Amino acid sequence: MNSAIVSYSSRPPSTPRKGGIDAVVVTADLNWEPSSSNNTSRRQFDAPDAANATVQLTSSDSNDRNLAAESEISIDWQTSWGPIHEDLYSINTSAMVIKDRIDGPEWPALIEYLQPRLLRLHSSGQNKIWVNDTKDGWNYQKVKESIMTAQLPENCKLMINIYRWPDSFDADEDGRLDKHRIDDFADFCADLVRYVNIELKQDVEYWEVTNERDFAYWRAPKANNAPDPQALADLYNRAANAMRRVDPSIKIGGPAACSPLPIAPLIEFAEHAKDNLDFFSFHAYASGNNSESDQVIYDKAAIIAEQSRDLADQLQQVMGDRTFGVHLNEYNICYNWRIPEPRMRNHKGAVFDALLLIHLSRVSGITAANAWNDTEPTYGKADREGNLRPGAHVYHYLNEYFQGDQVAAQSNNPDAVVPFAVNRPDGTQSFALVNRSGIEQMITLKANSDTPSTWYSATIDADGLHQSGPIAPFSHTFDLPVDSVRFFWQAAKYNP
Repeated sequence: MNSAIVSYSSRPPSTPRKGGIDAVVVTADLNWEPSSSNNTSRRQFDAPDAANATVQLTSSDSNDRNLAAESEISIDWQTSWGPIHEDLYSINTSAMVIKDRIDGPEWPALIEYLQPRLLRLHSSGQNKIWVNDTKDGWNYQKVKESIMTAQLPENCKLMINIYRWPDSFDADEDGRLDKHRIDDFADFCADLVRYVNIELKQDVEYWEVTNERDFAYWRAPKANNAPDPQALADLYNRAANAMRRVDPSIKIGGPAACSPLPIAPLIEFAEHAKDNLDFFSFHAYASGNNSESDQVIYDKAAIIAEQSRDLADQLQQVMGDRTFGVHLNEYNICYNWRIPEPRMRNHKGAVFDALLLIHLSRVSGITAANAWNDTEPTYGKADREGNLRPGAHVYHYLNEYFQGDQVAAQSNNPDAVVPFAVNRPDGTQSFALVNRSGIEQMITLKANSDTPSTWYSATIDADGLHQSGPIAPFSHTFDLPVDSVRFFWQAAKYNP
C-alpha cells in the first residue's frame, strides 16, 4: 500500500481572461464569493463546502505498470469475509432541500432506482432556503415543503444534516459559533427535530450536527484562533442533549469532517463527544484537480479505504464497548466544482465508485457510506432532468444484488481486475469484476465448489450499460472491457 498525505490546496481556481481587473482576492476558500455579489447563479449550493483536504500519493508506479492482459479470478463461496453493512451503498441528496427539484416523477424514480438504505439530506444552501434570516430560526413552510414532498422507498432511511448555525450566531465572522450563542444553536437544532418528528410526525431517525466545521475549528482557523477540537465537541454535545430531550429515540452524529486526516483532532473530538455520538462522520475526496491519471485516481480509492480503517480502529479504542457507527458520508473524485472533471459523470466515475465501495466493504468498522450526490450538473448520479449517469447503475446493482455476506474473491492480477463476491440472504450468489486497467482483460473464473451455470449480467463501460443473460461465465473465458464494471447474479428470472 502506498503511503498517503493530506494536501491543503490554496491555489485559486483558474477563470477565463477578460478585460480589466476590479480586484484580486487571495483565499484558501474556493467557495468564496464577494459579500456584495447578487449573482446567485454562481452560487453552487450543491457543491462540497471547504473539502480541500484531498488524498495524494507520495509515490506510485500506476502509470508504469506492465500489466498482463489476462486475469484469473478465484471465488471461495464457503469462506466468509463478513457481512456487508446495508447502508454501505448509500447516497446524498442535495436536491431535497428545494421542493421544486423533487416535485415530479424524475427524483422519486431516481431514488427508487438507486435503492439507498440511508439517504443523507445535506446542502450548503440549507441556511439560504430552510432558515428564516429575520428570526434566526427555521422557515417551517420550506422545511415542510421539502420533507412532505419527498417520496422515499420503504426501505430507505433519511438522515438530516444540520449544516451550520444562522449567520448572526457568528458575529465576528471567524467561522465559529459565538460562545454566548451555543445554547441558541442547541435550541435551533432541537427545534428542527421537534418540527419534523413531533409536529410533522416523520420519525426521522438519523440526525447530523454541522458539516465540515472542522475547517474553522482546527484545519484553517481564522482571526488568530488556535485549533480547538474540544470547542466543536462542546457545542455538539450541547446540541445533541437538546435534541434528545425532544426525541430520545433519534440517532445523532457528526462532525462530518472534511477528511479522515489528520486523525489526532478527529480523535480528540470523539473523546469529548463520545457519550453523545451514535455515529462519527467524515468525508474524503480523491483530488482537487483534474490532472491526475485514471490509475492514480483508482489507487486513491484503496487509500481512502485504508485511511478509513485507521480512523475506525482508533475511534473504536475511544468508544470502548459503546455501540456506534462510522460513516464516510461524502465522497467523489474531485471536491472542486469549478474544475471540469468529466470522470465524475462517465464510466470512469462508476469504476471509482465501485472500487471504493468494494474496498470499504472490507473495512469492518465502516457502517455507512454516502456518495456525493443524487442529481445536479457536476456530481449527480443523474442530471437535473433525471437522465441516469453511469455511476447510478453501480448503486442500483450493488443494492439490488450485493447485500449479504461477502466471500473470499481474489485476482492474480489485482492491479488490473478487482473482484467482489457475495452470498445473498435468499441463498443466491452474486459477483462483480472491475477492470481498472487501460487494457481489455481476458477473464478466467474459478470456484472451489459447484457453481450454477445460469447467471445474468450487466456491464458499465464507455458505451453505456449492457445487460445480458442467461449466460454461463464459469464455463468459458470472456473479455472485460477497459475501465468497466461488470455485475453477475443468479435470479429466478431476468430482472435488471
